[in-house]
Parts: sequence; C-alpha cells; structure tokens
Amino acid sequence: MQWVEQRIQEAIERGEFENLSGKGKPLRWDDNPFTPADMQLAYHLLRSQGFTLPWIETRWELMADIQQMRRQLAHLKAQSKGGKLEEKQRVVLGERIDELNRRIRNYNISVPLARFQLPILDRETELEGKR
Repeated sequence: MQWVEQRIQEAIERGEFENLSGKGKPLRWDDNPFTPADMQLAYHLLRSQGFTLPWIETRWELMADIQQMRRQLAHLKAQSKGGKLEEKQRVVLGERIDELNRRIRNYNISVPLARFQLPILDRETELEGKR
C-alpha cells in the first residue's frame, strides 16, 4: 500500500493532477455499482427526473405524516386546559396512529433490508407525548 501512496505523491509533485476536469468540485456518486450494466442508463434517467424507488418515497411520506401528527398533537395539547386531550381528540388521534401503524407495517414488508424498517408507534406513548 505504501508503494501506491508513494506513486500518487510523486505524480502530485510532478503536477499530473493539476489539469483534471472537475478539479475543486465535489465528486458525484450517481452510479450504483450494483445496478446491472444494461439498466444503468434507465436508472440514471429516472434519478435525474426526480424518481426514486417506491419504498423510499413511501418512507418519506410516512416520516412527514408522523411529524404532522406529532405537530397536531402538540398543538392540541397546547390549546387544551392543563395540557390534556379531550376524549374525542384522543380517539381521533388514536385512530390516526393506528392508520400510521398499518402503513408502517406495509412499508416494513416492502423494504429490501430490515435496517430500513420503521418502528411501530406506541399509541399511548404518542398520545402522552413521552416519546
């Protein structure tokens, strides 16, 4: 490995890297090395037009909906007496949490690896704001 580093350092000292295109600009890692060669152009075109894998879009939507539900919950608590939700509000928000959990379960089945899964929301913890 030291031999390689030595060769690179010598090339730098000779100025062999001075006129490279893109010098001073960030590297772009657009290509996925696991994409089959015959699909790289298609994937590149889709990415450049803002398309992504369906499960990634679903994750973004879920995360936004979870944050929206939490903001609504905080807003309702701030407007209520003593920071407590009315029973009707608890029921409506509880149903919304249940719906989010249904969507999370469907999402978790669709992801390629377990590390991409989202945790199920605990209804009471969310309603009490203790997450």
